[in-house]
Amino acid sequence: MPTPTTPPADALFRHRVFAAFWFAPIASGFGFQMLSVAIGWQIYAITINTSNQLGEFESGMLAAWLGAVNATVFGGIGTLLVVGFWMAMFPGLRRRQRLQL
Repeated sequence: MPTPTTPPADALFRHRVFAAFWFAPIASGFGFQMLSVAIGWQIYAITINTSNQLGEFESGMLAAWLGAVNATVFGGIGTLLVVGFWMAMFPGLRRRQRLQL
């Protein structure tokens, strides 16, 4: 009775169909990861540009409506109100000495 021999490690990859079947999910996964990064990058670029433009528009409209000095004072007061609101909502942040976890 003949003794069985072990095939070489790359025996399956010598078959073209199996090699394509094996490498296809790897290539597909790589492409999906590239797509995920590209979509995230695009969303980031759109929202950052939009938020800057909306902020400029809001500041310009407020300055045209109230005047430059009044808009500056109103913006400062609004900032202090938002900070006060956050201090009231999250008292743990108010007591922190450092911004480390």
